[in-house]
Amino acid sequence: MEHAYGVFHPVGGVNQLSKAMAKVVQEHGGAIHLNQGVKLYSYHVASTVGLMLLPILAPKTHRELEADAISLGIAMQITNILRDIGEDLERKRVYLPKDFMNEKGYTIEMLYNQEINPAFISI
Repeated sequence: MEHAYGVFHPVGGVNQLSKAMAKVVQEHGGAIHLNQGVKLYSYHVASTVGLMLLPILAPKTHRELEADAISLGIAMQITNILRDIGEDLERKRVYLPKDFMNEKGYTIEMLYNQEINPAFISI
């Protein structure tokens, strides 16, 4: 069965998941700067897992829960991104949305210099 977002679940979902993740990273060059890019990446690495599990965990109500599963997956991945800012930076990966950084006056140079200031905290 194919989900509206193009991810096949529950059978075959894992194969499609790795392809989708690779595509997102490739399109964004390993550094995802736009808010939509972060959401798309988060969808592929986290929400798809929830969507694949829904028919198993909630067989009678999984259709009604799809939007919530997607939102929860995105929220969980954004939490991971925030937790791993330093580790990702060491790997030359930046998942903080550049539009948010620009809006708050926080630059990529500040990030690489590990400046923790009010602008960084507000992001």
